[in-house]
Amino acid sequence: MGIEILSQSAGVLDVAAIKQHIRVEYDDEDTIIEGMADAAVGWFENRCNISIAHTHYALTVNAFPHEGNRSIRLPRPPSITVGQITYADPEGEEQTLPAEAYRLDATVRPGRVIPLRPWPATTDEPGRIRIQYEAGFTSANDLPPLLRQGLYLLVGHWYENRAATADREAKQVPFALDSIVERFRYPEIA
Repeated sequence: MGIEILSQSAGVLDVAAIKQHIRVEYDDEDTIIEGMADAAVGWFENRCNISIAHTHYALTVNAFPHEGNRSIRLPRPPSITVGQITYADPEGEEQTLPAEAYRLDATVRPGRVIPLRPWPATTDEPGRIRIQYEAGFTSANDLPPLLRQGLYLLVGHWYENRAATADREAKQVPFALDSIVERFRYPEIA
C-alpha cells in the first residue's frame, strides 16, 4: 500500500488568531508566523497520522479484500469524500469503479470505503488499485478546538524559541502538547 499527496491547501490556520494567541500586535512578522503555522500543521499531521490541511490523496493498494471485512481503510483521517477508484481488470485494462458500487464511511476514524456489491476481479500485479480521496479540514473553524489549541501552542513555542539552542532553560508545560498529540494520534495503516 502506498499513499501520494496529489494536492494540499496551505494556510489552514488564521494568522490573526495566532498573533492574538502569541500576543503579537504588529504585522512585520506575518510571513514568519504563517510559515511557522504551516510547519506546525505538517508536524501535527506527521506525528498524529492525520490530515489537518485539506488534502487530495491517491492510495494505491495491491488487491481488493474478498474475505472477512471487505472495507478498505483510508489513511490520514478525517476522510471527506472519495473521488474515484480505478483498477486493472484481469486483462490489465484500467477500469473506473462506478460510484454506486461503494460508499465512504466517514463516521469511523480512519474512514473506510465499503463495497455495496462484490469487489471486481483484478490483475495479480501489485499496486493496480488506486483510490483518490480527500481528507482534512477546510478551515481553522472546522478544527476541533483542542487540536487548534495544540497548533497555537506549537507556533507560540517556535515563535519564542527560534533557534535550535537557547541561553536559558526551556521548560515544558506538563501534559500540554504531548496530551493533545496523544488525543489525536492514529496508528499508521500498513
